[in-house]
Amino acid sequence: MQAWKDFHAVHRDGLLNDFGFWLRTKNSAATTTSKEFRADDKQFDKNEEQAKLSMQAGYLIGKLNQYLLVYTKPIMKKHGLHSMDDFGYLATVQHSTISKSKACQAMLHEIATGTDIIKRLERLLFLKELPDKTDKRQKILQLTAKGAKVLAQLYKDFHVPDVPGDLDKKSRASLVAWLINLHAYHDRIVKEMRSLKGTRHSISIIETTVLI
Repeated sequence: MQAWKDFHAVHRDGLLNDFGFWLRTKNSAATTTSKEFRADDKQFDKNEEQAKLSMQAGYLIGKLNQYLLVYTKPIMKKHGLHSMDDFGYLATVQHSTISKSKACQAMLHEIATGTDIIKRLERLLFLKELPDKTDKRQKILQLTAKGAKVLAQLYKDFHVPDVPGDLDKKSRASLVAWLINLHAYHDRIVKEMRSLKGTRHSISIIETTVLI
């Protein structure tokens, strides 16, 4: 429980694989301040082979995400957005109205975190709330004309380095297949976590399913 609190104090929007990697490396004797931390760092060798490969995979996937954030930050800033999360919410409600809670769920955010982002987008007049005719307790989100315009421009401006790099066609297809499998695997875990009541049970699920 305390580990989860400590993690979120530093990584407020951290996801399952981020927490798992953090949890397994936070007590390591090696530090990340004296030298660059890399996937071939010797501290990975302290673990048995499956755990070592799992940690390396988590590290590399995390680094790839960081590169994408660097690539897209100027594009987000150009259009008045804070981060890729802002873009994600706009894209989520692009084709149909959706409740706040479902939007947060789609983005893998806690309600409090997602609500803060939604409020920011509402202040920018990119999103608006409407009453849900089928459930008066809910509010649904809708893209405004201004939001639709900025989203269309974002799609047009998304010129970033090719994510698969110099991989050939066959390797790209394999990469996509692996990522699809990983997405399905972790999506199932997150849904199981959400079906449980209580933070203690959720932490147990995270700790026992951290290996990729």
